[in-house]
Amino acid sequence: MSKDIRFDHVSILTKDLEESVKFYTQVLKFPIVRTIESKDLKIVFVDAGNATLELFGLVSGEAKFTEEKWENVGIKHIALEVDDVEKVCNELKSNGVKFESEPTIAVGGPKIAFFKDPNGVTIELIQWKVYDPKIVWSK
Repeated sequence: MSKDIRFDHVSILTKDLEESVKFYTQVLKFPIVRTIESKDLKIVFVDAGNATLELFGLVSGEAKFTEEKWENVGIKHIALEVDDVEKVCNELKSNGVKFESEPTIAVGGPKIAFFKDPNGVTIELIQWKVYDPKIVWSK
């Protein structure tokens, strides 16, 4: 059955769709693959490599932010695999991204760093192949 089921996308309800689309397309360089509009909402799909992000914007009304806490059940973050965490961090910082944690070696060996998108969604950069004399890890 697992071959019949595949991961397709993650959906984010945005507080400002235009700001979010700009962030994902201009800062992270994800191309738009599809846009859907109805009387209640606008949806923009962006290609994130091996998955798609679906960005929802409400036409009327306001999306409400729920404070993220470690003990809350649900999705904790979106992880983006990179070849060089340090390089990507520097590129994103030059585009105004503020990191919540600088690149570090995590438990198990990968190098990681975290930042938030304009909606407060936590995004992890993860570099699986890291050379460290004490750790040899590959995905």
